[in-house]
Amino acid sequence: MQEYKEKYNYWINHPDLDPDLKQELLSMDEKAIEDAFYTDVKFQTAGMRGLMGAGSTGSISILFARLRWVLSTI
Repeated sequence: MQEYKEKYNYWINHPDLDPDLKQELLSMDEKAIEDAFYTDVKFQTAGMRGLMGAGSTGSISILFARLRWVLSTI
């Protein structure tokens, strides 16, 4: 299984996933899933870089929550 499918399945099965986000993820075709999960959003010197949208390549509330957690551990 490709890594992007593992990430997708993790997101789909997350118990705290917003229902609207889950619907968006479930409506994706295979190409959209790959585009959304092939890598993680990049953190650069000017901040996060990524298009708004679902998946590990997008900038959405889940990723901002992850960023807050990382910063709180520093």
